[in-house]
Amino acid sequence: MISQIGQLAKIDSLLAKLSTTRFNALLPVNIDVLEKKDTQKYLLQIGKKEVNTKSNLELEVGKKYWGMMKEEPKTHAVSLSKLLLKPKFLQHAKLSFIPEFTAEKLLQTLAKESPKSELKMQLLEHLAKTNTKEEFMTLSNMIAALNNDVFSMVLKHNEKSTMFQFKKRKSKSKTSTNDGMIDFYAAFEHIGPVEGVVEVSGDIKRLVLYLYYEQSLEFLRNELSLLEFQGQLYPKKGKISPLYEPVSSLLDLKG
Repeated sequence: MISQIGQLAKIDSLLAKLSTTRFNALLPVNIDVLEKKDTQKYLLQIGKKEVNTKSNLELEVGKKYWGMMKEEPKTHAVSLSKLLLKPKFLQHAKLSFIPEFTAEKLLQTLAKESPKSELKMQLLEHLAKTNTKEEFMTLSNMIAALNNDVFSMVLKHNEKSTMFQFKKRKSKSKTSTNDGMIDFYAAFEHIGPVEGVVEVSGDIKRLVLYLYYEQSLEFLRNELSLLEFQGQLYPKKGKISPLYEPVSSLLDLKG
């Protein structure tokens, strides 16, 4: 498992590199819905600016979205496309109450005798210090995900935080404990959601990566060789969801 996670850490670093690179209006923006003005008319927070614009998609006031933005040069009118509601884990203003990992710290944790117990202990320590119901439910959901063998955490790279989930598939390999496959999900500020599969089989490393926003694909095609992967990159027209979706009540967690 450590071998595959090591590859995941490299992938996360590469994607984080893309997330911190400026591509003008070619990458998705972060959108906060401040107010609904009228039918299909909203006041949005995009970066540091408040923008009045239309949306054919019904937006929820107080929620966070990704989307592509285009500004008309003459009128400065803003239009949005490919709006996507961010997952519940990312609806918080800050993620500082969640245990934070660098790639190095993650590998150290996973190298322990029981990484699942180690992460659960850290989550319980943070759970005891929560200040709000939302923080308590988020951490409780992360523990519930862990009980379903889904590791959920915040990974940090170059001061940028990424919500990251992964789950190991049952290995059929009889030759090496390092062989196997891992499904993963990541959500980046300026990339949007990403899902994929890492497979390690002997000396062969394969990566299949799906991105919701096609604008990021070209960069990855140019950089994928740095990972020494046999890689396949695809746009995904359907929704990309976390491996574990949070629930809103303790009854749902127990059920």
